[in-house]
Amino acid sequence: MSPYTVLILLVALERLVELRVARRHAAWSRQRGGTEYGRGHYPVMVALHTALLAGCLLEVPLLHRPFSLALGLSALAVAAASQGLRWWCVTTLGPRWNTRVIVVPGLPLVRRGPYRLFGHPNYVAVVAEGVALPLVHGAWLTATVFTLGNVPLLAVRLRCENAALAHAVASPARGGPAGGVAATGVAGGAAAASPDGGLAPAGVDRSRPPTVPHGSPAPTGLDGSRPPTMPHGSPAPVAASDAAAPTSAPTGAPTAKPTR
Repeated sequence: MSPYTVLILLVALERLVELRVARRHAAWSRQRGGTEYGRGHYPVMVALHTALLAGCLLEVPLLHRPFSLALGLSALAVAAASQGLRWWCVTTLGPRWNTRVIVVPGLPLVRRGPYRLFGHPNYVAVVAEGVALPLVHGAWLTATVFTLGNVPLLAVRLRCENAALAHAVASPARGGPAGGVAATGVAGGAAAASPDGGLAPAGVDRSRPPTVPHGSPAPTGLDGSRPPTMPHGSPAPVAASDAAAPTSAPTGAPTAKPTR
């Protein structure tokens, strides 16, 4: 067995690991109300990526492709970098990464890791690997056919993914925080994760003060003072967005009556 055959078999094993991870993540997403988009093109994507590996294994011995040291090592470096980028996406997105397009309500879009650099970083890895992996051993025909087939597939995939994300952002969350929706990670696209910068999660209602359990000390205000203690069982006041909350009058002090 040649070293190139071993390389392709290792990539095939990596693909199987991806599919297992994706199935586990899909179950996680569906348990949280996730909706899948683009099921029609998914089998085509799987078939094309399977054909890439099969073409690498068949073209080299059948068409007697020679190994070029300069081209082979350069292509191998690109293929290794594409694998690194792919798994950077997987680890960044965690359970929200998937090979499918699944929208989970209540999650904001990711803004960290490779998603700071590219809108769809895993698709960059797919394109680079589709060219580099066959060229490790001069299989230029497989690289060309895969690339030509991948262009229209990526166009369909990107339209589906962008439409799913746009629909998620425009729709209220179902079963999650009000107003906060985003898509799970897909095989190359933007995905849901908490953005950097310490922003509040989507759907947080800032108009009401936080609820304090009975018996816990009341939180101090921004000026260091404590708000007046409410009798047990009384409803907490709703904070106005711009107006200051009324304060309690001192004990025994007359209260002002509203003018009419």
